[in-house]
Amino acid sequence: SLKDNPRALDVNIEISEPRGWRKSSSNNSHTVAHYMYGEGEDQVSYMIQVFALPLFLSRNETRNLFSGSKEYGLTKEDLLEDVKGEIFDIKEDVVGLYPALHVKLLQDVVILGEKRPLYTNLWYIIYEDRVIMIWGTAMRPTEFEMNLYDLMFHLMVSQVRFPDHFEKKYE
Repeated sequence: SLKDNPRALDVNIEISEPRGWRKSSSNNSHTVAHYMYGEGEDQVSYMIQVFALPLFLSRNETRNLFSGSKEYGLTKEDLLEDVKGEIFDIKEDVVGLYPALHVKLLQDVVILGEKRPLYTNLWYIIYEDRVIMIWGTAMRPTEFEMNLYDLMFHLMVSQVRFPDHFEKKYE
């Protein structure tokens, strides 16, 4: 459980740590967990970040937001505003019984002066007054590898749980 991590901002997140992956520390104040597999250009990364939201949204309000509602002063476009890269798939999903927005994109990163493609699966989960972002990234994958990474990241995200949601009396 990541409950006692101060970067989790009081969100109780349970994950299954990926076996055979290195746990990495991060200087980013929002990163709750970061795991890496492989080295250099073959490196794959799985990261969870938590950010505060200026408003509280129930699960139903979040579903409405992801479906295009603008009544909360926030839109799904606002969530994607800082995402750099070519977004080629956005769909609604569910993570740990909470509505999520699943985004697939290709980003260009510069390493040692060379521009390289970074394949990213990103899940936005609104948990009351927090945004949880789960990132799965891989450098320079082939189309076949992208399909494998999609499956692997989906399996990893399907293990994310929010045990405190059973204690909530509201929807």
